Amino acid sequence: MSAPYAYSDERYVGVARFVFLVSVGSHALLAVGALALGDALLVGYFAVVTALYAGLRQARSLKSVVWATWVAFAEVAAITGLLIAGYGAGLGVLTLLFFLATSLFFVPVRLDAKLGVLALLTAYGAGLVWAYGLLGDRGLGSVADGSALLVSVGFLAGLAYYYDRVVDLAEAGLRREHAKSERLLHNAMPAVIAERLKDEPEVLADEIPAATVLFADIVGFTPLAASTTPQELLVVLDDLFRRFDRCVEQAGMEKIKTIGDAYMAAAGVPVACDDHADRACRLGLAMIEALAAFNAERELPLGLRVGIHTGPVVAGVIGEKRFAYDLWGDTVNTAARMESHGEPGRVQVSEAVVAVAPGHRFEARGTVEIKGKGPMQTYFLSGSAS
Repeated sequence: MSAPYAYSDERYVGVARFVFLVSVGSHALLAVGALALGDALLVGYFAVVTALYAGLRQARSLKSVVWATWVAFAEVAAITGLLIAGYGAGLGVLTLLFFLATSLFFVPVRLDAKLGVLALLTAYGAGLVWAYGLLGDRGLGSVADGSALLVSVGFLAGLAYYYDRVVDLAEAGLRREHAKSERLLHNAMPAVIAERLKDEPEVLADEIPAATVLFADIVGFTPLAASTTPQELLVVLDDLFRRFDRCVEQAGMEKIKTIGDAYMAAAGVPVACDDHADRACRLGLAMIEALAAFNAERELPLGLRVGIHTGPVVAGVIGEKRFAYDLWGDTVNTAARMESHGEPGRVQVSEAVVAVAPGHRFEARGTVEIKGKGPMQTYFLSGSAS
């Protein structure tokens, strides 16, 4: 299974690929030379190593690059053992053990199983060394010389354990930290925007032609804050806002932010949808019901004003530190005014919402003087049309 992490610095990837490319070229030339000499064993040896390096040249994961390093160490150890033990039968044994040990890295089995096989290969190599030595076959040289083969195989097993264990632990830690970072980022803003930010680190801004913005404000929060400790107050507010978060998710909307005891959400951003006004209306009614259940459980007299308005908005992320996804425009201001000029326990909406929310029923409130807007015809949301 490929590792999920790539080097963040492209320079390291470039260096690794260069090393792999040189290895591929050099081993390919050696294979051609062995072919010219008519040595089939050497041709096979260098051809397989060439293929290994060619495959690893495209590697970007940490473990793949470490594997390539291990292959290089293993080959050096094998060739060193070959030079000490002699060319004859020693080459065949070394080549066999080297490729069997190397191939373990490409088999998706547990580390314990890999180490067990490596131990068997080491024992097999030791047996061959002593057998050749006792029988007087000089193909592997004396027992003393042949022991170099055993040492090289044991060295490979040690490298295998070290790299596999250390890299597994390192990548497990990286995966955990990456998962934490992803969760934090996706909790701070919509998933679509979080992914875009990875590729667009500059100012991110979108013009949304039609969206619906909802503001909700807790009535009676100030007296509650004066009569409770800060810790108790935050526990109460956290419980309530978590319930609102679930309502937002069920309505298919995006939570934008909280400001003190106020809550802001939107529909139609960052992904457009045709029923954004109906979604916001469903959320408004759900929040009123959630607060009623909350008050009954905690025996509190809190109220909730909700305001909704529909129109174009600008959505995006600005700044360098503690940035967050936010909305701007007259639609946002008007939605906030719908809330502040509303009544506790009611959802006040603009005429624009009524025009595009066929799934709900409204009752006219009349003309209301809205700060910064002048007289506006507003409505109270009375329920679902079905």
